[in-house]
Amino acid sequence: MNKFTRILNYVKLLPRLGFGNAIAVALYRYQCSSGKFKALLPVITTNDAGPFWHGDANNAALTVSPALTAAIIARADAICAGIFQRFGDIEIYEGESPSWRKGVYIQSAGPHFTDVAVNAVAGEDVKLTWDLSRMHWAPRLALAACVAGGDARNRYLSRLDHLTRDWLAHNAYQGGVNWACANEVALRGMQLMLSSLILEKHLTVKPTETLLTLIEQSWRRVYAVRGYARAQHNNHSLAEHLFLVYAAAFLAVHEIKVASKHTLTKLHENLAPLIDSLIMNDGGSVMYSSNYHRVFCDMLSFGKLFDDHYAFGLFSETRIQEKSKAAFDFLHAIIEPISGQMPLIGHNDGSLHCLQFNEFHSAEPSLLLMGATFGFRVSERTKRHEDEVWLFDRTPRYNDADSSPDNTHRFEDFGLLILNSITTRAYLKYPRHRYRPAQCDFGHFDLWVNGKNLLQDSGTYSYNPTEPSPCEDLSAAHAHNAPALAATPATPRLSPFLYAYWPNAEVTQHNKSLKMLVPIGQGAVIHREIEFTAIQITLTDSVHSIHPWQVHFHGPLTLRDTTSITFGDVITMQFENVERLAVTHSHCAPNYHALAASKRFAVYPKVMNKPIITTIGITV
Repeated sequence: MNKFTRILNYVKLLPRLGFGNAIAVALYRYQCSSGKFKALLPVITTNDAGPFWHGDANNAALTVSPALTAAIIARADAICAGIFQRFGDIEIYEGESPSWRKGVYIQSAGPHFTDVAVNAVAGEDVKLTWDLSRMHWAPRLALAACVAGGDARNRYLSRLDHLTRDWLAHNAYQGGVNWACANEVALRGMQLMLSSLILEKHLTVKPTETLLTLIEQSWRRVYAVRGYARAQHNNHSLAEHLFLVYAAAFLAVHEIKVASKHTLTKLHENLAPLIDSLIMNDGGSVMYSSNYHRVFCDMLSFGKLFDDHYAFGLFSETRIQEKSKAAFDFLHAIIEPISGQMPLIGHNDGSLHCLQFNEFHSAEPSLLLMGATFGFRVSERTKRHEDEVWLFDRTPRYNDADSSPDNTHRFEDFGLLILNSITTRAYLKYPRHRYRPAQCDFGHFDLWVNGKNLLQDSGTYSYNPTEPSPCEDLSAAHAHNAPALAATPATPRLSPFLYAYWPNAEVTQHNKSLKMLVPIGQGAVIHREIEFTAIQITLTDSVHSIHPWQVHFHGPLTLRDTTSITFGDVITMQFENVERLAVTHSHCAPNYHALAASKRFAVYPKVMNKPIITTIGITV
């Protein structure tokens, strides 16, 4: 794409991106380059500023179930041994004092945050640095100190003290890569505030001037770019606004005033409209992503916890209650009930904020946390995770009985149809792009049988891989279970998170059948029909285009012959109007910055102007 075409595409997208948002982004970049932020938020060297908390920790141990106690202690012991979790799952050894900056960012401690080039070198993924500095380990150590006693408690508090002081000693206020993104600053601040809530309530251990100064510096950093955060209209917008509201309250309790009453009132008043804009009417989030939706739910849970603690009553507002309940219901619906996991829909950046003590892909702990925090009734099946998540002393309320397994969910704003039987669940993603698409997953079909994801999305891998091809490949149309053009990319990419064309599907549904038409650019239109029963699913696919097209499938499948694919004795896929079936070795990204071997099946039509019919037989 030449420069003129790229500019023209940007201009075309301006009404959808929002003129006000575009101006806010341009202003932010000017402020970075002009040195305004350097004057407003100068680098301040910290060295050893002292402990983060103080007080006698002689209270009786917090009583929780033996299984949860064991899980909490095991995670804290691992952290004490120098073993941390990256992206909520992957264990890495960092030793006594972690490397708080990785790769090219090792030397980024001194420069002002506006002078740090983020993801400018291929393969130097800044999230490998940021994830550890989000301080997810802090509330886990604080919680372990509360459930332990004697020497173990002292060990966990000592480890918490060492890690927080070591981080601050290597990360001057407003200096270096760990101050380069306001969202990271906000998330880190919330983890420290959650740790304080835990320590103050159960051990009467209180924050020191060191912690208060760090939160104050963090508040000023986030407040300075609040317009840019709103312009992003994503998870950053929510996390940063929640931090501004409740960090100000956290500091005010200790007689530190960060803003005028008028400013704080405006922040309070703007919370409900912000949540209203980020959560669509059907409960889905504007990012069209299952994992980012879980992030939204965790942020709402933390906001409610802080709101209750400071007795603000903001989360009692009708619109926030309604949107929070809608987000909760959406999360409940997209979780596959047998496995408790979610399909990989949209971008997955490895974010996990809920204090859970099991694998990253388990999504029901976030559902439990939100249900317990807001008082929403939770599915009976989620009881299996009560010993794997900290609910901040809240008690979940369970439904008397789970909903029928044979139900159907349709989320028209998000663009998702979910079809169920007792053992089978199918997801059909279609574009409803009022907001920017993150992947070319137009018409993606995800299939789960007995809790196993057999037809699956490829995930997204890293936001800055050594070679750009994996990231581009896993977001492209052929990385999803859908019909697509064979060679020509219908939706060119303008930047890592922006496509030139945002399609919108025409959808008609009757019970468990659906027809979908999706214009994908360059005059091409995807046609997909689905008929669903407990034992058979039929897909009828075509692409109306002058270009060749194919239908793609991904998963742990086996090519049986020229017209069929199998997964053991569980499913058999047979095809009509097939010229040939080809299988290639490819990759999927089960978690951020992790690639696993996968298979990609391409189905070529025998007659281009006739549909490929896929019949999936299911043995249960």
